[in-house]
Amino acid sequence: KRTKTSPGRNQRKADRDFIAKMKQARNEQAERRRTETNEKEKGERRNTQRVLAMDASNQEEQSRLNQQGDEQQLQQRLHVLQQEETELRKRIVVQIDCIRRDCHAQYIQQEESQYRERIIGTQVEYMNHIFSKFINGIERITLIEER
Repeated sequence: KRTKTSPGRNQRKADRDFIAKMKQARNEQAERRRTETNEKEKGERRNTQRVLAMDASNQEEQSRLNQQGDEQQLQQRLHVLQQEETELRKRIVVQIDCIRRDCHAQYIQQEESQYRERIIGTQVEYMNHIFSKFINGIERITLIEER
């Protein structure tokens, strides 16, 4: 009959129990690590999605702000162009007035020169007429004297 277990058997059983506990502890630890890793990955995915959503939101906001900025710049540019157009219109009106005055002055000068030419022409005709009468008179006097 065996009533006593040998110390070797007890040691081997203790060793097997210890090894089984170690394996179980290792498995539990590995399971905990997997669970933690999965949770970390889930959290990271959630964070990534949140960041992506924020990025998209920020990009939309930035795009909207850029559009508003572009609109503001375009409105400012339009305002500047309208001011330039108004200024150019004023300058054109002034130039047209100057041209009208110049043209009017030229017209008046032309009229004066034509009038002078007519006066001079009339004076020349009158002088020719008087000169011809004078010559006719001299010729008559000469004819009368010759007779």
